[in-house]
Amino acid sequence: MLINAHGLSKKYPMGESEFYALKGVDFAVEQGEIVTILGPSGSGKSTLLNVIGGIERPDGGQLFVDGPEISAYTDAQLTIYRRDKIGFVFQFYNLIQSLTVQENIEAATNIAKSPLPIDEVMRAVGMYDKRDKFPSELSGGEQQRVSIARAVAKNPDLLLCDEPTGALDFETSKEILKLLESINKTYNTTILIITHNPALQAMSDRIIRVRSGEIVEDVPNPNKLPAEKVEW
Repeated sequence: MLINAHGLSKKYPMGESEFYALKGVDFAVEQGEIVTILGPSGSGKSTLLNVIGGIERPDGGQLFVDGPEISAYTDAQLTIYRRDKIGFVFQFYNLIQSLTVQENIEAATNIAKSPLPIDEVMRAVGMYDKRDKFPSELSGGEQQRVSIARAVAKNPDLLLCDEPTGALDFETSKEILKLLESINKTYNTTILIITHNPALQAMSDRIIRVRSGEIVEDVPNPNKLPAEKVEW
């Protein structure tokens, strides 16, 4: 297993009380899986992704990624973990506006331990011909492709996607899903996608449903479809 979580909990202060975003969560993810984490707003799915990505620490439980217990890591160890193991894809791209496509990707590979060739990645996401363009010269779908390329170029074990199609139209969303599927097959990258859109579960190897900080369903998908056949 690439990820093993046991009894993960995360709480936040809320006035004089506490709010539990995660309540004793247990789950496992195998190398090379595409996993969709579904749940409504406030269900805890973003908190779960942030804990897996080393952005936030759990308040309880254990999280093992590729062997080590990252929930016991120091701040310095978490920085190295995020740099070497994790690629993040966000809903709103977070590109550096003053840098070109190629330079945005280079900004990530320059700090990576074993990055992929930039030209290879730009071709894989269909952005090689626009490598000298700035984000303001790109469509939303193209910016998301650059965001994915930046994350993938680090050669991470885990690609964590937070609503990667949330700001895109239907046709562009399908193209992004096909791109994620292609990256999974080409590089055997494990991909976790959090979303409130149940359509994305069709292309997943497994579906995890989160509600009120708890996993209420964790099942394999025996009827996995190619991304191009996903219907909204």
